[in-house]
Amino acid sequence: MEPRRNTPQKPRASVFKKFVQVTPDPDTNLEFIDNLSDIVIEEWRLKAVKLTPERDVPIEVTIKNLTNKDINCTSQEMALRSVRDGFFQNFAGPVKKTIPAFGEVRVQILLKVNGGVNNLNELPSSKEIFLIKPHQGKMAKIASINIVIPIDPYIRHLKEDFAHEFKVLLCGLFGSGKSSFINSVATLFNEDPRFPKRKLSPAFVRPAGTSVSLDLHSYTFNNINLWDTWGWESGRPQVWSDLLFQLILGGRLPDRFKIDDASSINVLNLPEQKGGCKKFEMVLFFLPYSAADDERYITQLDKFIGEARKLDIPFLILLTQVDKVDPALKKDPYIENPSIQEIVSTVCNKVQLEESLVIPVINYTAERERNWAMDRATFVTLFSAFQRREEFNM
Repeated sequence: MEPRRNTPQKPRASVFKKFVQVTPDPDTNLEFIDNLSDIVIEEWRLKAVKLTPERDVPIEVTIKNLTNKDINCTSQEMALRSVRDGFFQNFAGPVKKTIPAFGEVRVQILLKVNGGVNNLNELPSSKEIFLIKPHQGKMAKIASINIVIPIDPYIRHLKEDFAHEFKVLLCGLFGSGKSSFINSVATLFNEDPRFPKRKLSPAFVRPAGTSVSLDLHSYTFNNINLWDTWGWESGRPQVWSDLLFQLILGGRLPDRFKIDDASSINVLNLPEQKGGCKKFEMVLFFLPYSAADDERYITQLDKFIGEARKLDIPFLILLTQVDKVDPALKKDPYIENPSIQEIVSTVCNKVQLEESLVIPVINYTAERERNWAMDRATFVTLFSAFQRREEFNM
């Protein structure tokens, strides 16, 4: 049977943000006036345990009355508001309640997601919800709260809604960030109640120099099975022969197969595989930004991609260490950056790929605890891989 090549698929959306001119909302530049009312938005909570990126986000806010008199929000025409961004639509909803003296009320609102959203690359790091009321012919902001949408409900979606184990091969130049990516995934999927915020490091990381991984190493986190490989080095082509890569992609080599045995591999005497052979469902190719001009590696990357296509295995390219180009990308690797865009265009022209198959990645190596930016970035990469697999199998 002839392998499928270049199967027509609908164009994938790039995770890179694009600056879009938005018509100003007349209520977005509200002046905060704190002498109109002794009201505060005291707290909020998410009203969902599992979310998908395209699903609207239900939340509940608590509005507290600091005075000794009841406050009729309806008669004062109070409303809760939030302003459109790249992820959420504008929201405006009246507060049709009376807040008792020194009491509080809870109000549920639904933050609607923009049409076309299919990942978390546009999810803002914080979102302001504010309370407004008419004042001197205009709308005035009288209370506000900044909320952070957690990534955990989206992680639950990955764990529960993609049933079978997802076998993913990590391949790339030594020091490109394969091991640090494994550690980020381990941290994202950590369910140990004793250390919920700790960054885990099952894979040893060395910033640069020589290859850290000396064998094939399988790591399973819930329904994701990541296989680390030794890094590609131009001085050791024998440990990354075409035959070896074909055997790896086809699942013919076992966990802990050593780099020392790679150059003498014999197809007539392959190591025994427990549980049979299962080819990989996805390849993540790691490309440091600094290697985009390395013709030897780009040539090898092109060969790797060709072998994946022969076996009908989808792939993505992870452009790593992008924060070294611009430190601002550490917090948000998806903002439009001319230098990164030029690198992506150059690489895609050389290996003839659409740019939506390239994802910017931060190598989180110095962190000791989970943080929102790291969780979101890891989710975006994993979810892109899941999406790519689903598209490929359509």
